[in-house]
Amino acid sequence: MDPGAGVGPDRADVPHRYTLRGTANIMYRLGWSVQVPQHRSVERDEAAITTWRRETWPAGKR
Repeated sequence: MDPGAGVGPDRADVPHRYTLRGTANIMYRLGWSVQVPQHRSVERDEAAITTWRRETWPAGKR
């Protein structure tokens, strides 16, 4: 039995190592994009978001 079976590819099996930007370029050429929602949620509460950004978020940045 192969001791490395099911563990994943060895470095010899992977032809290249890509940077994050290089991976993004390849995905763009293949027609893929960053996953961004097409529309806002119906349940979105703008007033609550504004309050959170003004009061809660700055407290967490310390």
